[in-house]
Amino acid sequence: MNKSILIAINTFKEMIRDRVLYLLLFFSFFLIAFSYLLGALSFAEQQRIITNMGLMAIQISCCGLAVFLGSSLVWREIERQTVLVLLSKPISRFEFLFGKYLGLSLVLILLNAFLSLVLFIVCYKFEFFTFKNYSYFQLVYF
Repeated sequence: MNKSILIAINTFKEMIRDRVLYLLLFFSFFLIAFSYLLGALSFAEQQRIITNMGLMAIQISCCGLAVFLGSSLVWREIERQTVLVLLSKPISRFEFLFGKYLGLSLVLILLNAFLSLVLFIVCYKFEFFTFKNYSYFQLVYF
């Protein structure tokens, strides 16, 4: 299990440096800002539009990150031929894949928490944070 944690830490550091993460982060910021502009067009549903669009941006960015970076995790190791060095050591394939999974999960949790904090700040700054919106934020984590 210790080997899986070391691989997870290495995968986390590798994924933080990837440009796709920052592209999806920028796209999510754009969608959250766009939700405020779109909410200004409606009369009575501004709170609902901002929270729904913001939660949609979080969901799309996390799913996109899981698909784009998750699909290239093992492929990148095979292309660079670092997997051959790793698997020649006393580590099983399960520990290798589980470490990659843990690293990807850690990045997804971090991205989800950061974007939820941004959406919370946007809702709080524009005084849209009510107990009704709080239930939306609870649904993200529970």
